[in-house]
Amino acid sequence: MTTRATTKFVFSRRLEAARSRDGYGLTQKQLSEKSLVPLASISKYENEGRLPDCITLVKLALALDVSVDYLLGLDNVEA
Repeated sequence: MTTRATTKFVFSRRLEAARSRDGYGLTQKQLSEKSLVPLASISKYENEGRLPDCITLVKLALALDVSVDYLLGLDNVEA
């Protein structure tokens, strides 16, 4: 069983890793534009360990071509 703090940490690390992975290499600003999620929110998710709401989580996963489960640390396979 994972705690909320663990989920926040895993999410922030995986979001950053998926955004900057080889062959994808998006800046926070580019991810913001692609996902229609405010830049300030993406920064908070990566740097302050905040968690997005469900709709935002889906937007980020779609923009990064990864699964929601991957971003939340429930699966180790990106897609």
